[in-house]
Amino acid sequence: MKNKKLILGMSLILLLNPVFAAKKMTMENSSNTEVSEDRDEKAKSKVEEIKKLFNITEKYEEFNILTEGYGNSYESEFLKNLTKDKYVTQYRWMDEKIGGIDINYDSDGNFISYNKWSNDEEKKEAKASFEDVEKKIKEFLPKVIKDFDKKYKLENYEVDKNDGSYDFVYRRYINDIPSFDKTVNISYSPSVDEFRSIVKLSNYGYYPVNIDDSQFKNDAKIDLEAAKKIFLEKFPLTLSYRVRDGKAEKVYYSEVLNIDAATGKVIRNTSDFQAVEYAKSADSAAPTNLTEVELKKIKDLKDLKSKKKAEKIIKEIAGGYEIANINLYSDKDDYFYSTELKKGEGYGNITVNARTLKLVSLHLNSQDEGKKVNFDEKDVVKIARDFVEKYSIKDEVNFEKPVVTKYDKTFEVIFPRYVNNLPVIGEGITVTINGDKKVVGFDRRFTKVDFSTAKDISLTKEKANEIYLNSNEFVLKYQMTKDGPKLFYGSINGINPLIKGDKILRDSNGNIINFKEQIKYEDLDKARDKGKINKLKEMNIGLIGKNLSDKINYGDFFTLLGVRDLNYKFIKSNYKIDIENLKAKNITEKDAVKLLVIDNSLEKFTKAKNIFKDDIFKNQKSLGDYEKYYIVAHGFGYVDENINPNSEITVEDALYLIYNTIY
Repeated sequence: MKNKKLILGMSLILLLNPVFAAKKMTMENSSNTEVSEDRDEKAKSKVEEIKKLFNITEKYEEFNILTEGYGNSYESEFLKNLTKDKYVTQYRWMDEKIGGIDINYDSDGNFISYNKWSNDEEKKEAKASFEDVEKKIKEFLPKVIKDFDKKYKLENYEVDKNDGSYDFVYRRYINDIPSFDKTVNISYSPSVDEFRSIVKLSNYGYYPVNIDDSQFKNDAKIDLEAAKKIFLEKFPLTLSYRVRDGKAEKVYYSEVLNIDAATGKVIRNTSDFQAVEYAKSADSAAPTNLTEVELKKIKDLKDLKSKKKAEKIIKEIAGGYEIANINLYSDKDDYFYSTELKKGEGYGNITVNARTLKLVSLHLNSQDEGKKVNFDEKDVVKIARDFVEKYSIKDEVNFEKPVVTKYDKTFEVIFPRYVNNLPVIGEGITVTINGDKKVVGFDRRFTKVDFSTAKDISLTKEKANEIYLNSNEFVLKYQMTKDGPKLFYGSINGINPLIKGDKILRDSNGNIINFKEQIKYEDLDKARDKGKINKLKEMNIGLIGKNLSDKINYGDFFTLLGVRDLNYKFIKSNYKIDIENLKAKNITEKDAVKLLVIDNSLEKFTKAKNIFKDDIFKNQKSLGDYEKYYIVAHGFGYVDENINPNSEITVEDALYLIYNTIY
């Protein structure tokens, strides 16, 4: 009987698949021949429509029509109901010689994405200018996406320095208000003069969901100025420590929350970007198995706690879970007991420090739905604090400024790390509590770094917040919640703003926000070639707060190379430059040339023998170790015969050098 039910169930699932269903009826149900033929005609008609729309004229050797359901991966009941019984159809053309095309539509006929790739394309000179491409977008996209010309606005574009392709981001607007969750990304290849991809994106699922405009309520009760006041009161940019590459620096930073535009209530984003209610404002390192040498040494260490004592504290913390296995691990600084746990169908893991038996990390999964949390914030904070005080290390933990997030079945409490009365970005202790008031998650992130080396910055808190709030980043926007889209004030790109002493707005990873708009050279009219300078600006290549006539230092030169937030280890490893000590010094022409050769993966040519001319440059042998770098740079058109190796170059000089590596 069980097997019959399984077969029946699988049959129903397959029949729900539109492609399979059409084939099934064609093969087995002669009484439905007319229905089958009707579906075949509709499929043929749709393929013809798509081929005509996207100008698919090549003869591909393979063609498939595939379907995929939206599934139930969404946490939101709103989205689950919206995608119930809906699916996505993919039309795919493939050919080993030509390449391929993927085009997706949802079951309501709404376009989702187009991607085309070629296997034999040669790099050619660009045929289409920016203005040409923008015109093509305005003409073509409304044919693909209904009301594209009325509902979407250009937000950003970039030009790829490697192949000259254009990448555009258009954001959807409803009631003249931008949507955080809805963008269209477009890539256009000017060398072949055609679209390479058109993709509708969303922040809440694998495939975007078509939501009718009527679901977007325009019910804002507070204006932008009132929202800014709430921001400054509840979660302003604050002087903080940021740890990067093993070093600490002082910056202004905020975890930007959302402000409900109707009520003024503070909301925060979960990991999938949906908005949920916000209450208020490690020692763990990747372990490695021990070698025989380490295991022998451990026997002589008197201060490691025994495995039996570790098991006792782990069982106490786990509360009902049995220890499946326990192992001793080490990193370069310390030793840990790592434990796998089991409880029926549930599982988990706990790691404790082997010297102190203090908790490092905890994860418990009961494999059941669990109770909904129905107790208040004070109880949660007390449970979390008591747990930390009993099982973890309290040093540098700020219990007075917990961040509490309420989910349906868990609370998450973060006790931030504070050093010298300043918060440390992204560090602290996270405790997760379920509906039974039991701790089911624990993570302690405290990096080891000397905070005394962090230099003061002259920027004031007031000025830092002014920079952020006056940018185009803090806006009124629509964003998805579990009940559908709502109006909020907050970051349109979902960033947490960070501002260093240079007064430039960045995200928490150090990437500059609205980069192109901030590049303004006061002496641009005096440039030898404004066209080249502006073309680089389109590619996000340039410097903020500089004039073209300024001397350029090593740090700024690496910024031009795309290393936005100077990563000391990366630069030292890849360019053999000690940027930490050189970043503020003016760069010489010879080092700029050498770095460009390395950056473009041409250093291997410097090792060639008996192929270089000796009379390209004046006093060529005086170049010493730089001679071969100059010869390679000359061969690839970066420099001509007129060189000045020891001169300190200007921003303009550096830009022309970089331009020559691209064109």
